[in-house]
Amino acid sequence: MIERCLISFLMAMGLFALGAGVMMIIYTYTYDRTSPDALREMMPVFLWCRIEEVVLIVLGSAPLLKNQLAVFWGGWGSPAFKSKRGI
Repeated sequence: MIERCLISFLMAMGLFALGAGVMMIIYTYTYDRTSPDALREMMPVFLWCRIEEVVLIVLGSAPLLKNQLAVFWGGWGSPAFKSKRGI
């Protein structure tokens, strides 16, 4: 059950990263290059770029954190991850 929750969380974070990428593309397309304050106009694009990068880094490192999560949740009495070594 915990594995399913983690996979669901990772899939949701992937969809959030996709949404951040879409927002970045939308803001890039509507960016006003003739504005006298170009830095202020570029801030939404920069923000969505950083959000997408951070979410993708977290998603990329999530499999490496499985043991630490198992120890953390095991201390709270949660069921442990099931190992399928016999397959």
